Amino acid sequence: MGSAAERKPSLFTNAISSYAALGMNIIVVFFLTPIVIRYVGKPGYGIWQLIRDIVGYYGLLYLGVSTAVTRYVSFYASKEDKDSLNDIITNSLYIFTGTGILVILVSYMLAGPASHFFRVPPDLIGDFKRVIQIMGWATAVTFLAEMFNSILTAYELFIPANSVKILAEIVRGLTIPGLLILGMGVPGVALGMLASQLVIFIGSTVLVFKLIPDIRLRLTQASLKQFSLLFNYSGITMLVVLGDYFRMNLDSFVIGKWIGMEEIAVFGIAATLIKYMFALIFSGMRVLRPRFTSLFAKNEMDDLRFLFRNSLTVASFLAFGCATGAVIFGGSFINLWVGEGFEKSMIILVILVIPFAFDLAQNPGIELLYAVNKHKFYAYSNFAEASMNLILSILLVHEYGIVGVAIGTALPMIFIKLFVQPLYISRIIGLSYLEYFWHQLPPVAAMVSVVGISVGLVAGIRQADSIVQMIIKIIPVACSYVFLAFLLIGKNKRKVLMEPVMVRIRRFT
Repeated sequence: MGSAAERKPSLFTNAISSYAALGMNIIVVFFLTPIVIRYVGKPGYGIWQLIRDIVGYYGLLYLGVSTAVTRYVSFYASKEDKDSLNDIITNSLYIFTGTGILVILVSYMLAGPASHFFRVPPDLIGDFKRVIQIMGWATAVTFLAEMFNSILTAYELFIPANSVKILAEIVRGLTIPGLLILGMGVPGVALGMLASQLVIFIGSTVLVFKLIPDIRLRLTQASLKQFSLLFNYSGITMLVVLGDYFRMNLDSFVIGKWIGMEEIAVFGIAATLIKYMFALIFSGMRVLRPRFTSLFAKNEMDDLRFLFRNSLTVASFLAFGCATGAVIFGGSFINLWVGEGFEKSMIILVILVIPFAFDLAQNPGIELLYAVNKHKFYAYSNFAEASMNLILSILLVHEYGIVGVAIGTALPMIFIKLFVQPLYISRIIGLSYLEYFWHQLPPVAAMVSVVGISVGLVAGIRQADSIVQMIIKIIPVACSYVFLAFLLIGKNKRKVLMEPVMVRIRRFT
């Protein structure tokens, strides 16, 4: 598999590097959001949120293939099949280049019609068109960046890959305020995104060829067999991503069509917090897919089940911990973050956060489905959820506004994540339905206890006049949650989960 694989770091180290990159992203976004709102206003920020959701559909053209690249590069590298490995990479380069060109063309064609379809203020139509065009270029660069990042991920080189992402976030954090100060408005925000994606593309490309000697691009050779493998796997993945994107981002379309840009901004603040909760879990759990794939390729099923059980507990611990903090401190944080005028964002956050916690707690199951090539079911369940989401949101938006849209998102998610998806995944991994959920119960119980005490008995803890005061109040709440969750998961599970941490402590003592 080459030198890169021989120095494969632990899952714990990979997860820490992913959290470092996520942490930088969170810092930049929370720093930039009030600045962007101050310079472009609520309507301008609403336009930015809407366009990001529109452009996000371009990701369907690369996310499916990038997932296939990660899966098959990891699979062939584990089997030391260098010819198939390089055929996959060469063919994926052709695919990403072609789709990047397609995206640029579509962006220029889409800009005009989209500006008339949504309720864009007349004075912002020009900016709306320019932003879509710029984001088309940014997405095309992202395609190529994602390809090389997928190769690094397949070899579990998360530390160098995440280092590049941290550098890109710093570039974005410095570029966007400068462009806003120069008076470039919302297009300046899009140009900052383009700059950050260029950093990831250049950095990831250099790292792949420097760290993985097995990689040899064969630009004159295209393999029909590898094209078929990529498209068969990625075709299903594209359906998964499409369903996933529908269920996560339909809200902006419904609000933009039937209400307006300012309400998108209000909803978008709560949605941003939820998305970073999603990113927190995904950043830690995405290290599982190449490891699951490697274990599956070697038919080491006992090790696979052991890793799955423990990762399910960790994901649940993180998901319901985030939900605990959001319910208790969400209102104060939103007020301190973006100021007045976003009070309704807290209502949206409370409606969405618990369903999303159950969704995210099961992320290891999704990684497992991808690893064993059983993700077709996930595609079907996503489309079912997205369809119910759209129907309910349209029915409820007229009567209840953005609160109705949030309810329309929450109800299908609860149904799918509690009664449909777990049944299938538990059968794939060889667990009973009850055993599957048993690993999630301690964090749920800890969340209910801490939220009940904080909200019911110590109501004042939710209010904070500054970020420092909020941090001071968060510490005892977080400690209470961690203590209760670890107490409830049992001695044997605690020992297994703490072993990676204790190993690193012993190395430094």
